[in-house]
Amino acid sequence: MQHFRVKFFARPVAAGFDLGQAIPVFHRWIQQGSVPGTLIDVADYQHVPAGPGVVLVTHEAYYGLDQSKDRLGLLYTRRTAMDGAVADRIRGAVEAALQACDLLEREPEFERAFALRI
Repeated sequence: MQHFRVKFFARPVAAGFDLGQAIPVFHRWIQQGSVPGTLIDVADYQHVPAGPGVVLVTHEAYYGLDQSKDRLGLLYTRRTAMDGAVADRIRGAVEAALQACDLLEREPEFERAFALRI
C-alpha cells in the first residue's frame, strides 16, 4: 500500500468562514517552503458542492481544506511511494497531516475561524 489519506475534521468557531482565505495561505506556504516536499501550486475547487475545497499540490502529496460529504477538514493525501514498513508510512502520513493542521491553526487568516479536531 503506497497511497494514504488522512483527514482531521474542523470544528467551526466563528460564523462566516471563507474557504477562499486558504488560497493566499497556501501560496505563502509555497513561497516559504512551510511543508516538506516539492511545492507546486494551489487549486481552487470551491465551486464543487461538498468537494475538495482548496488544495495545495506538492509532488509528494495534496494538502486540502476539504469539504467532502459537507464536513470541513484538513485532508492529506500522500501520492508518491514512501519507504519503510507500513506502520512507518502510516505514521508519516499522520504526522504530515498534523503538521499542516498546526500550521493552519496558526495562520492569521484562520485565527478563531475553526479548530481542527486532533
